[in-house]
Amino acid sequence: MKAVVLVGGEGTRLRPLTLSAPKQMLPIVGVPMIERVLSELAKHGVDEAILSLGYLPDAFAEAYPSGSASGVAWSTPSSPSPSIRPARCALLRTSPASTRRSWWSTATC
Repeated sequence: MKAVVLVGGEGTRLRPLTLSAPKQMLPIVGVPMIERVLSELAKHGVDEAILSLGYLPDAFAEAYPSGSASGVAWSTPSSPSPSIRPARCALLRTSPASTRRSWWSTATC
């Protein structure tokens, strides 16, 4: 069974802890949160997860170079969903530059 795990947030409420690591990589009692999530999914029959990465995505590949954690293979989408791109571009055109997130600012419209 497959699952989608949303892990793209910047974790602004957890600053300064998330300045150098995504919140899912922060340890809780010595174990990164993503491992706890994947472990719980595995208990319910999930053997593959798609991680919807956004903020500091390389941290996951560096921590789990095998593409697996807690017995669950993980991968990432190869590109943003085409249905999301128009909405993102509309937001870029209408929102003040000061409120844009850095990764939204690099979008191509």
